[in-house]
Amino acid sequence: MISKNNSLRNSKISSIPNPKQRGNQNIFLFLKKSKIRVIQYFMIKVSIITPSFNQASFLEECIKSVLNQDYPNIEYIIIDGGSTDGSIDIIKKYNDKLTYWISEPDNGQSHAINKGFKKATGDIVAWLNSDDLYFPDAVSTAVKRFEEIPDLTLFYGDCVFIDKNGSFIRYFTEVEPYNQDRLLNFSDYIMQPTAFFSREKLVEVGYLDESFHYVMDWDLWCKLCKVGQVFYENKLIAANRDYETTKTNTGGIERLKEIWSLQNKHKTNFYHNAFLNYLAAEIRTTFEKSNIKAIRFSGKYLALLTLCLSPKNIIYSKENDHKRGLYGFKPNSLIIPQGKAEIHLPQIWQEIIFVFKESLNEEQKHIFINKTPVNENFIKIENDYSSTQNLQKSILIEIKDQTGNYCKGEIEKINTLYQL
Repeated sequence: MISKNNSLRNSKISSIPNPKQRGNQNIFLFLKKSKIRVIQYFMIKVSIITPSFNQASFLEECIKSVLNQDYPNIEYIIIDGGSTDGSIDIIKKYNDKLTYWISEPDNGQSHAINKGFKKATGDIVAWLNSDDLYFPDAVSTAVKRFEEIPDLTLFYGDCVFIDKNGSFIRYFTEVEPYNQDRLLNFSDYIMQPTAFFSREKLVEVGYLDESFHYVMDWDLWCKLCKVGQVFYENKLIAANRDYETTKTNTGGIERLKEIWSLQNKHKTNFYHNAFLNYLAAEIRTTFEKSNIKAIRFSGKYLALLTLCLSPKNIIYSKENDHKRGLYGFKPNSLIIPQGKAEIHLPQIWQEIIFVFKESLNEEQKHIFINKTPVNENFIKIENDYSSTQNLQKSILIEIKDQTGNYCKGEIEKINTLYQL
């Protein structure tokens, strides 16, 4: 609006349209909207389902991440399980932008998602849990690949973990390029909120198995990979919220039982490799909660012994360790990688560093992140490391002069500008 007013204010009198002409702007607006509808008609439709139950503290942020996508032809469906925490008021706030929503008791998350799938009419479908988020170009990135690969059935990409407040925790470094044997027999390396799939193929394989409450996504990937192509995009697609009360973190024995059942259904190897892999991780995680060092130490080696029951897991880790780095990080592993890594910074930090470098005399001052010097848009880690969780969750920015002294004034300026 400002630019239009300025252009009129600076125009010659003869060039200013008369009121009648300016009134015709409503016609142009109508035509513009009609053009958008026509464009949408010819674009692939994407259906996104959000299941939710008493997640008011996260729900609105999730909804916004869908509505703010840079792809216009999205059908958005919310299936609420009868929330009583204010979720309904949030949903009603966006009622005019939703294709469909309902709030009623259901038989669990898998049942709720299937209800959404059966309402969907899009060519591509996905579900985004109410505590997760999409990056702004997630949908358009997936659509592009479905346009390029005619027989594409399942698309997935990279993910980050965020905490309850939305702060970055770590990258999902366990992701791997597609390998059917690995998916069926060893690991669910596909992060659910990054996945988009063909609705036609979804109907063909029979939707989610509602008997599963923890591994229904892994089961679906196993079914879909058998009926079409799978593509991995090395790009951030979604953010997965990680906190103590998530289903993954509280699944325990029940989750392990489902992994055993899933392996019986899909595995092509004799051994239950995936079960042993996740059992080892569960043992390690459980023992790590102890305040007693000896118990934590025992848990680590009990997990290692469990993993040794599946030699193929160890062999694969050795053979493919170099492939599993994401942005320089490597995932949790009992086989500790050695050496150096380049850790690429998230875009927001690249922008901040760029601003600081522009204002600094590079010959006199240097920027450090977590005690490590910044080189362009990445930092180099030269110490041994075994897990992204061992690295600091927060990012400490420091500036030193040539003598190695900290520039306190610059630090205060940074903290003030970016509320770090």
